[in-house]
Amino acid sequence: MKEKITLNIDKELKDKMKKIDRINNMSLSKLVSDYFKKLTKIKTEISSPILKKISGIITLKKPLDEYKKTS
Repeated sequence: MKEKITLNIDKELKDKMKKIDRINNMSLSKLVSDYFKKLTKIKTEISSPILKKISGIITLKKPLDEYKKTS
């Protein structure tokens, strides 16, 4: 079920977002809704009890970027 909400944002930002909406053929409502969905998912993943439990148990011997480099 969808509901209407009211957002207060700067006019300049709204105008910029409207231009982006036109370019991507997407409504501002859809853009905001998708953003909220992503935020909710990220928050859920970070708040996971399992993730909290295992967080910090591994200590890297070198910076993470060094592991990502290919030989």
